[in-house]
Amino acid sequence: MTQRQSLVGVQYVRAVAALCVAYYHSSIQLPALTPFFYSHLGMSLNFPAGVDVFFVVSGLIMYLTGRHLSPREFLARRITRIVPLYWILTLLVALVLFIRPELFRTTVVTGTYLLKSLFFIPYQNPAHDGDVMPILVPGWSLNMEMFFYLIFAGLLAFPARALLWGATLVFLLLWVIHSVASQYGGLTALTFLSGDRNFEFLAGMGIGHLYTRGGIRAPRWLWLALLAAATSLLLVQPDFVDNDDANFVLTTLAPSALIVLAVVCWEQCHGIPRLKPLVFLGDASYSIYLSHILALGVARFLWVRLGLGQQSGIAAGGFAIYGMIAVLIAAAGVYRLIERPITQTLHQWRRQSPSGVAIP
Repeated sequence: MTQRQSLVGVQYVRAVAALCVAYYHSSIQLPALTPFFYSHLGMSLNFPAGVDVFFVVSGLIMYLTGRHLSPREFLARRITRIVPLYWILTLLVALVLFIRPELFRTTVVTGTYLLKSLFFIPYQNPAHDGDVMPILVPGWSLNMEMFFYLIFAGLLAFPARALLWGATLVFLLLWVIHSVASQYGGLTALTFLSGDRNFEFLAGMGIGHLYTRGGIRAPRWLWLALLAAATSLLLVQPDFVDNDDANFVLTTLAPSALIVLAVVCWEQCHGIPRLKPLVFLGDASYSIYLSHILALGVARFLWVRLGLGQQSGIAAGGFAIYGMIAVLIAAAGVYRLIERPITQTLHQWRRQSPSGVAIP
């Protein structure tokens, strides 16, 4: 799709966001080294917010590539794109857990948990202190992604001009439901799926709408300054007010959206150089995001077996570099050997299928 292909800056954002999440998870692989990550390696910054940037990017891409599709075609494309790799890696985690449980720090597998994980049903995982986490931990965000896809597909039944307004109304209604349900029902699938992060998808859709209207014309330095300020705010996460919802808007939602807005408008106004390594990492960002937990688990196991678990800043720095190299190598392999071939095969199959539904 031409809009998506031209936005190489968004590919760079996806790559950086995925690597931020992977770096955060590298810091908790060896509890003895975690304090050194915080004191020497910047882990006091909010690297998990890469997920929030992902949600904004998702809203942007769905708006640009999906707003003129039928609900059926949109869901077919999304399922083909998201489900195969997630199912393969989830089943791999379940299998490895039975064979080499020492590779995992906090994972519990039951038949019920496996089915809920595979079908994107949120559940409280006792291995993660009751947080909503599937067997493949990064899949918690896919629960929200799939919920967003269902809402987006439902809105496609209406005229395209109503898409953004319809999404706004739906997410406002969900926020009201979330506010009421969280007071009386605690953490449930409903409260999890109806939370504040839905507005990140909406922000991405708004940026996509702005992009189709020509964007915002401004000097390159202004977009660079906005990008730097928004990134700093997202990573530092100051407490502006004594209200969780307001702080989320000010320190997570707004900067995540501004990062994507700055990159999109910068590229639309002035262009961004196409750097093949970063484009590749952007293409492989889904593989990075889903496979990094497995890669870090293997890296941790080998690190301990080699007797390198000393408690020091140098050891933490060494594991950070070693772990991220392992993440990149594993993700490149997963992308080239699994994700891309499967996607291309299903793409060709659906093009040739009698339904005529094509998957890009």
